[in-house]
Amino acid sequence: MSESAPDWMAKLLDPWELLGLGAQLCFSARFAYQWWRSEKAKAVVLPYAFWYLSIGGAICMLVYTSHKGAPSLFIAQCVALIFYLRNLVIHRKHARSG
Repeated sequence: MSESAPDWMAKLLDPWELLGLGAQLCFSARFAYQWWRSEKAKAVVLPYAFWYLSIGGAICMLVYTSHKGAPSLFIAQCVALIFYLRNLVIHRKHARSG
């Protein structure tokens, strides 16, 4: 049975749903920011903020999926977080050497 609009919208006021929504917005913001910086530079740019937004979104998703009891998503975010952190380290090393 489908929910009515007020019921669906009321669920968005739940703090856990707001956290999940915030995490997704953080992930979306990283691509919008990367695109904006690339347009500005007229070249593909992957700024530090991309990785910080990725890490912030992943941490929020870890908390959210842990609370929701979604182990497959939790594991996926753990793996993604490792990649984001490693890419940030590589990015910093490259910036210091260049």
